[in-house]
Amino acid sequence: MNSEQAFSGFLDFLQCNRENPGIMADLRCALIPGREHRAWPHIARYFSLENMRECTIAATVAAAFALQPECGGEHENMGDIMRRIATGGESGNDGLNTFAARFQRLLACDSPDELSQQLHGIFKVAKRRGIALNHRNLAGDLTFWGDRVKRRWAEHYYSNLKKVADGEAEVHA
Repeated sequence: MNSEQAFSGFLDFLQCNRENPGIMADLRCALIPGREHRAWPHIARYFSLENMRECTIAATVAAAFALQPECGGEHENMGDIMRRIATGGESGNDGLNTFAARFQRLLACDSPDELSQQLHGIFKVAKRRGIALNHRNLAGDLTFWGDRVKRRWAEHYYSNLKKVADGEAEVHA
């Protein structure tokens, strides 16, 4: 089974078990040092636990799903989620500028392992604010983590600044 098939099956497994409190509790531990082993039986059905990259990506997606099983927009990525957290759902760039350092730390990550450590806290904030994530997009972005994904996240995060700047340009014209 290739990685894409494994993630598809894993996401189906998560969806089928979203109402299972025991499995969801195990998966919420996936990114907690010293407790991550609770998620391993579920991850091992689809991925080799010895393949650290795939295991980290699966653990990150599992933790995100277990915290917030609702699925976000089809084309949304973590740039959108971070923008919505930063702005509180409102338009304007004040929140974006304040939250920019945290977003920049995400973009500075070199690997899914480094990124997963940053994302865990963001998943919790998204849950508190009722912001749903697209788990399938998250899995794909972590799998192909690099400049292209970073640029796509940045485009989505900063797109509101572009709209505000375009609006100001029209006012001054």
